[in-house]
Amino acid sequence: MLSTGRHLEKKLFTIDLPPEYPLRQPDVRFKETIFHPNWYSDGRVCFGTQWVPADKLSELVIDIIKMMTFEIVNPRSPANCVANEWYLQNIRNIRHILPKVQFPPPTEEEGLEIYDAAEGLEFYDEK
Repeated sequence: MLSTGRHLEKKLFTIDLPPEYPLRQPDVRFKETIFHPNWYSDGRVCFGTQWVPADKLSELVIDIIKMMTFEIVNPRSPANCVANEWYLQNIRNIRHILPKVQFPPPTEEEGLEIYDAAEGLEFYDEK
């Protein structure tokens, strides 16, 4: 959830963990298309070679939010060439606008909503 001072914006996404997790990065997919150099048109997030197995899922979520506010962009590994070209042409304007985008204050009643698709499922270690 992000706040520009006028409204809050919600984005729904899923994080699918492959059997090889954490050695292989999770598949992160948004329900709707995000205009960003590192987002594919089907909603998948492109992390490129930035995935580190020691990273926690909470850090991954924070990085996704930072990507949404253009704090994290990898223009060398674009998933969306049109968005990448736009970003490169407007990077100075984006950096000027970026400080105005912020998380809602902790006193907001509306918090981060997490929907667990695996709720009620049991997981077994295959060892």
